[in-house]
Amino acid sequence: MDDIKSLAQFVLRLGDAKRLERFRGMHYYSMYEKEPDRYDSVADHSWRLACLSMLMAPKLSQRVDMMKMIQIALMHDVPEIICGDSSPFDEDGGLQSSDNRLAKAEMERRAAEEVFEGRGDLFDLWEEYEARESFESRVVAALDKIEASMEVVWIRDGKMFVKHFDFCKAYMRKYASVDPAVEVLAEEVILIIQSKFEAYGES
Repeated sequence: MDDIKSLAQFVLRLGDAKRLERFRGMHYYSMYEKEPDRYDSVADHSWRLACLSMLMAPKLSQRVDMMKMIQIALMHDVPEIICGDSSPFDEDGGLQSSDNRLAKAEMERRAAEEVFEGRGDLFDLWEEYEARESFESRVVAALDKIEASMEVVWIRDGKMFVKHFDFCKAYMRKYASVDPAVEVLAEEVILIIQSKFEAYGES
């Protein structure tokens, strides 16, 4: 019964992911005159990533552990309920420096150790994702970038700076090479969001 009590406390804490909005305050968004009415939450993102993982698993070029992919997708951002969803961008809209990325990784590791305390199986899944140790973790990482880019375009209703939109497309393509099926998905998503794109500030 003590295990059930511990589980209840852990799941209650996971609820914080439903209230942690992604992207808010990130440099690219501060460049726009108006922010969206609502950003998706860490829980929103993780749910759709888990759905993507489940649906893509049978289409991959090699056999995978679909349950592991779903578990990784659901747990990969849980430490953010402690350390927050920090921006991958610098003030000029480019990716953060390697030093900043290392600092962010260390902060997230400390948060993971805290939030997954007593749940070594979940910490191991998170660590596997961070290290990209397995094919499953690399696929989920690629799908993570696709899901995030889809959401970015949708919350902006397609109205984006050209530089920002081009970054989203490159971000998806950079990681999609993990598997031919993921590459096909990325290109299909790019076609869909291209149809919504309208250069911000231009008629």
